[in-house]
Amino acid sequence: DNLELLKLAPHNRSRPVFLEILGDTSSADLQPAAVAALRMDGDLAVATGLIQRWRTLIPTARTQAIQLLLDRTSFHEVLLSALESGKVAGAAIDVFAE
Repeated sequence: DNLELLKLAPHNRSRPVFLEILGDTSSADLQPAAVAALRMDGDLAVATGLIQRWRTLIPTARTQAIQLLLDRTSFHEVLLSALESGKVAGAAIDVFAE
């Protein structure tokens, strides 16, 4: 699988490809795998990229993205800003998620 090979590339090279997948509605079936791959990358560009592509994410990828944004303390400010600006609805956060 090409996505599996791409995970082996340095983050600065793979990140733009994974984020492009998230912004492309014709690649919806690849979005969950792209978000999962971005978990390995702690760069703040991941958080901003997820928020920038929020409207194109399918529900499964949105759930994964929220979990990723919550899991990394360094991403919290980006998420809070998105919630305050209305880019991400507060209802997107499941307070009962583990």
